[in-house]
Amino acid sequence: MEKPTSGIAQAIRIGELDRQIVLQTNTPTRSASGALVDSWATFVNCWAKVEEMNVGSGEEEARKKQTAVARFFFTIRFRSGVTTLLRVSYKGLFFDIKSVSEIGRKQFLRLEAEARQ
Repeated sequence: MEKPTSGIAQAIRIGELDRQIVLQTNTPTRSASGALVDSWATFVNCWAKVEEMNVGSGEEEARKKQTAVARFFFTIRFRSGVTTLLRVSYKGLFFDIKSVSEIGRKQFLRLEAEARQ
């Protein structure tokens, strides 16, 4: 017998987590001149459901093209420590995580992220 889940979590099937992504954490290091330089290290490799966000109006679509912003949702299995301080690496692009939402009771996380191309 399956245990009950929330409506949204119920709509996500593990088989939909079919894309490999890397969550990275910023670990600043010092350059030879002593300046702090961003250096990204792997926090975790995981499977995700990847969805490109739909843009609503034509005006918003035009603005999206002008600023060249790619917006995506990444749904992963729940994992503690995932915050907006991390970034997503997917298909050679780096996405800043804008929000992290828990789906179900510690079942999944939905990351809203964007990358500037």
